[in-house]
Amino acid sequence: MPAKQITDLAPADSFDEGDLLLIRKTGLGVDRNINYANFIKSIGSSLVGGFVAQEDGENENTVILNH
Repeated sequence: MPAKQITDLAPADSFDEGDLLLIRKTGLGVDRNINYANFIKSIGSSLVGGFVAQEDGENENTVILNH
């Protein structure tokens, strides 16, 4: 068992190129990671109620959701 649980980790205040997010599939007891590019693509999927995500070319670390 790890010394620190996921819920005990300090929160991050940004998510940048090269970073990874940790995804806990609670019902399955499986942990996975997702990189920045795949995260941006995934939040533009139909699973987010028809929104399409794109990076903001003027503001770094900003995502625009269009319906």
